[in-house]
Amino acid sequence: MTDLKKPPSPGKAFLVNALDLLVLCCLAIAQPVFDLLGKNVEFLAARNSSARDICLLTATLVFLIPALLWVSEFFAGLVGRRLYSFLHRFFLVLLVLLLLLPPMKPLYKILGNFWVSVPLIFAAVLVEVYMRLRPRGLALAYLAPVVLIFPGLFLFHSPVRSIVFSNPSRATAYPAVQASAPVVLVVFDEFPLTSLLNDRGEINALRYPNLAAFAKNATWYRNTTTISSSTLKAVPAILDGNMPDPDGRLLPLAK
Repeated sequence: MTDLKKPPSPGKAFLVNALDLLVLCCLAIAQPVFDLLGKNVEFLAARNSSARDICLLTATLVFLIPALLWVSEFFAGLVGRRLYSFLHRFFLVLLVLLLLLPPMKPLYKILGNFWVSVPLIFAAVLVEVYMRLRPRGLALAYLAPVVLIFPGLFLFHSPVRSIVFSNPSRATAYPAVQASAPVVLVVFDEFPLTSLLNDRGEINALRYPNLAAFAKNATWYRNTTTISSSTLKAVPAILDGNMPDPDGRLLPLAK
């Protein structure tokens, strides 16, 4: 007697394929972005991103992108089963390739521009092996909890939580200033002062005639320097006169 396994129903196969896309999009797209933004939360603060903006970004990365791929497969399935199967494999290869490219990037020094072909072939082989083993119980659906774990860590455990759970209603106390003279502050980011000077240590009037003319009627300091080479630390210190937080816990959120 032979034990013949029945092929999965179209509805179940479609659901498993949808979970494939959901999990791989979370691993290959959402998590790298979460990791990058979590380590550079000042990027969000500098753009005045609100808690709503960050939540929409999180939902887009985790759910909207795989949903768009899922809809594409749905319409492909209406055309034909073979097109549907091909498109699903194509999406899986593309997502697995995104996972393999960062760790395989050192191959560029050995293979040059052809290094991309190695992770591409590897991704195609992995997807084909996975599709053959999936009917035996090896499915990405078992990793579905990452769809909640990764965005949860991003919103509640990374430095992004300082923006998501900030209290905009709390008023920020500023010192009272009675002076009425206008003040204009211009910051040239990553522009060293020595680039303005000539061989005598003066502002180069040939290259920068307006700055040279301005310096004649102003006080300028050719030996001035910032307290840090990082813009995220130097500019706040210029504005408030305080040394930056060494632990990086403070974000420029005050309005």
